Amino acid sequence: MKIDRQLFRTGIPIIDNQHEAYIDLLDDLFAAGQEAVVDRTKVENAIKKAFAYGIEHFDAEEMLMQSLSYPGLQTHRKKHNEFREEVERIAFSSQFRSDDDLLKEVNTWMLEWFCEQTQVYDKALVEFMKSRVPSLK
Repeated sequence: MKIDRQLFRTGIPIIDNQHEAYIDLLDDLFAAGQEAVVDRTKVENAIKKAFAYGIEHFDAEEMLMQSLSYPGLQTHRKKHNEFREEVERIAFSSQFRSDDDLLKEVNTWMLEWFCEQTQVYDKALVEFMKSRVPSLK
């Protein structure tokens, strides 16, 4: 599955670069999950990388929001925390380690979560940033 990267561009280079890297990880994850014989270790490693990168991105994004006194910081952080909590739940699930259907569910959840995050929460942040930083318009 190839993701249409244009849908996730914000016009803010640091955010766009991080989104691109996350999409690369999702592409790797979906490719690993679609192989005729699924290599569970490869899939689990791809998921772990995507989870870790997502959390790294959140930290950077939250620092940026804080530095700009973004009024939506708490709401945006809450959405990030939902991801962190779900990752924690999945990572320690014994079912995750043995259930191919759950792996597919995780793939789908990661993509759906990313879509909502970028299309709703990140777009609001970008609009705020553009109103505050004239060079971003």
